Amino acid sequence: MTKSFKTLLVLINFLAIPALSFAQVTVIAEDDFESGGWSGGTGWSGDWIHSSRAYVHSDMSPYEGTYHLKLRKNGNASRTVDMTGKTNARASFYWKAFHWEAGDRAAVMIYDGAWHNILAKSDGDDDNLWHFADIDLSIYNMISDFQIKVIQYCRQTGDYFYIDNLEITADGDPTPSPAVYYIDPAGDDTNPGTSEATPWQTLAKVNATTFSPGDTILFKANCSWIGTLWPKG
Repeated sequence: MTKSFKTLLVLINFLAIPALSFAQVTVIAEDDFESGGWSGGTGWSGDWIHSSRAYVHSDMSPYEGTYHLKLRKNGNASRTVDMTGKTNARASFYWKAFHWEAGDRAAVMIYDGAWHNILAKSDGDDDNLWHFADIDLSIYNMISDFQIKVIQYCRQTGDYFYIDNLEITADGDPTPSPAVYYIDPAGDDTNPGTSEATPWQTLAKVNATTFSPGDTILFKANCSWIGTLWPKG
């Protein structure tokens, strides 16, 4: 091994910084209502359960696409999703209201063993414009029969509440932290190789190993190896 390459390895040894592990946000369940019915979307435990005054409809300009959820008068719709073990859960969706009178209102609720309002709107919020809601669900119990419900409390059949692009998200499996492998002429290729106390010994061991993105290979400073360095991955 050349002196310049040895010097580079020494610099890597001193400059290596452990990588952090980041959780990936995963869509647990979603429905953009583009199926035009009550069984669309993905990730749900079953279809929407709804009253006679709830519709998947195309009138009044959905936020995106052709269809949205429409509640009329005292309509409601709910759906179940398994949230067991989920962390940092959130609900996001677009909503709008139209033609309410004094006392009219609507809510988006969740069930975690008891019902809780996560969004409440009343007369004055009915500007017939789409609004985005992004709501933290992490304070609630993550149970197997977790539910989200949309409900309107209005007196007239011309009173409407709409929902579109509903998503339930949570942290997914964290990406594994990149590993650091140590090579030392006094080591042993039967060692794990992942600490200074248990290093590998040879280039052959390095070359026979498939590494993951972000992994680091550290050779002991001021030592030399004869051969070709050709790790996989």
